[in-house]
Amino acid sequence: MAITLVLMGVVFAVMRQNQGIFSTQSGVTAMNENVRAAVDLISREIQAAGTGLRGMTAPILGVDAEGDYGDRIAILLGDPVAPVARVRPNSQWANGRTRIALIPPAGLDGKKTLDYKDDRGKTQQLYTQGDRYVLYNEGHFVIVRVASASWSSSGDILVDVFQDKSNPKPKFGDYTYDPAADGNGALFARLDSIVYYRYNKDAETLERRENHEDWADVARGIIGFKVRYRVLGEDRKLSEPLDEPPATLDDIRSVVITLRARTPDAAPGTSSYRETAETFEVTPRNMRISRANDDIVAPPPS
Repeated sequence: MAITLVLMGVVFAVMRQNQGIFSTQSGVTAMNENVRAAVDLISREIQAAGTGLRGMTAPILGVDAEGDYGDRIAILLGDPVAPVARVRPNSQWANGRTRIALIPPAGLDGKKTLDYKDDRGKTQQLYTQGDRYVLYNEGHFVIVRVASASWSSSGDILVDVFQDKSNPKPKFGDYTYDPAADGNGALFARLDSIVYYRYNKDAETLERRENHEDWADVARGIIGFKVRYRVLGEDRKLSEPLDEPPATLDDIRSVVITLRARTPDAAPGTSSYRETAETFEVTPRNMRISRANDDIVAPPPS
């Protein structure tokens, strides 16, 4: 009986050890999967920043949390197929008021129509009521919703708009479109979405928000979210990653993100608790597309 008790004790000790190892490995696997999912999603959206917003140098904005691993980032994604229109210079509706006059963009099927063909050959319509658009120049923008659209007697498209709630807050920097300074020569492009990422310290989650919808969890067990920016300096050399977004967003060449995570179901101080840190660098594909390379047609009014 003594031998049996000893053997049973050894067996239970081994089983308990194996159970602890299994619990630890399960937690590490869940932690790594959370990080991988977040890295994949953020990378794809940063790479696509500025899609369909030709000539815009501010598709990425950020808020620095001063080393608290609670940074925020906003990413603008335009419709890559919808034609981009130019605001009529010096028109009575230009300069960013609620009604703007647009030069009909290339891609419309015919005169006095707002239809165009998408990349699959299907007919789509521009400036539909309720759709989000971006009114912008190289460094400033405002997200608006379309109220109505009509043709003027001179051949321009008159669009009534109002400011949308999805615009970033002032803490994201000096991005705000100034009607007096930015109106003439501005562009008007269809917005696919504006995406936000933030770290929720209380819930230990990385959260994502699209347009003005509710925040949704991307990954749990997150204990830090740091965004840095590698820029092109005056000496034409790449800098070390900067904690704060540069004043001139056109100088951004890549975004460096550090995600800190922990095993989501293990309490700190226990044998199953683990932490990890993943740093990855993403280069936006559209940051360097200049206005000179767009195919916007600007005919004079008839």
